Amino acid sequence: MKIIVKGFPDYISENLGIVRIPNSFGTWALTPIDELKTELIFEYTADPGGRVPAWAVNMFIIDGPLKTLSKLKEFVKLEKYQ
Repeated sequence: MKIIVKGFPDYISENLGIVRIPNSFGTWALTPIDELKTELIFEYTADPGGRVPAWAVNMFIIDGPLKTLSKLKEFVKLEKYQ
């Protein structure tokens, strides 16, 4: 199964004080390995359009994927997904 994630920066009008990411795209590719295991390949790219300082972008490059996958691990353990 492949899930495609695409940003729509103009979907909601801009608000002052909130940075809108103009370009983002990602995929989740899930392949069953056996009854209890699934391989997950997560790829994501985003361009904040020069409005965000480099230190903030770099922080999310490292922390973002780890937090996303950690939350996914918690989420799939919920009873309704067993």
